[in-house]
Amino acid sequence: MRTGDPADELFEGGGAEVNDIVARYIPQARRIANKIGLRTDFPYLDEGVVDIARTLRRSDNLKTVQGSVPSDLFEYYERKRFGLRTDSIEWGKISLRRAMYGVLPDDVVYRMKAPLQYGAWTYRLTETLGRDITEAEIIEFERQGKRFWTKDRAAHAELYKIYVRAGLHPPEVTRPGEEYECTWCSGAVEMGRKSCDTCGGWPANSKAGDS
Repeated sequence: MRTGDPADELFEGGGAEVNDIVARYIPQARRIANKIGLRTDFPYLDEGVVDIARTLRRSDNLKTVQGSVPSDLFEYYERKRFGLRTDSIEWGKISLRRAMYGVLPDDVVYRMKAPLQYGAWTYRLTETLGRDITEAEIIEFERQGKRFWTKDRAAHAELYKIYVRAGLHPPEVTRPGEEYECTWCSGAVEMGRKSCDTCGGWPANSKAGDS
């Protein structure tokens, strides 16, 4: 299985940031693949690619492009959803885009980035979730130590309600020193990971921040 991880991280920043990314990056795709018996290939973690990324500065990966397509740096879908401005002409990952000049059409090279939930339309689920849970129920869950996203709080809380109704519970920490307790749902999270597999909370080890 070949994956593009971690192209975004390597070619959005640059310089010293690359060393940190390579040192701490544990591709989730590799963890999943190992569990189902697949071999994974990460072209962007090839030594030659990483060496190129180290020579670049953040400014080398940014470019102002005039056009009708909103920039990928502007979180277009999220901003549109909350009624914020969506016009932007600054594009990122220019090093990767330039590598495709003459190979791919310009409208592909400068295609607006769509997060998975928007490309697959799963974000529509949050428009119906959250209707069958009361504020009192959410407050009771929070009293029990559960935390929910600031955005789509009711939808996230209802997902947890469905989880509990199905008789499921966040996995307990059974390997102290190798796991820690998610500060969102109390589920066990492997040391070194920032996101929780159970609730999606990020960062899973901090009460500051959002998901």
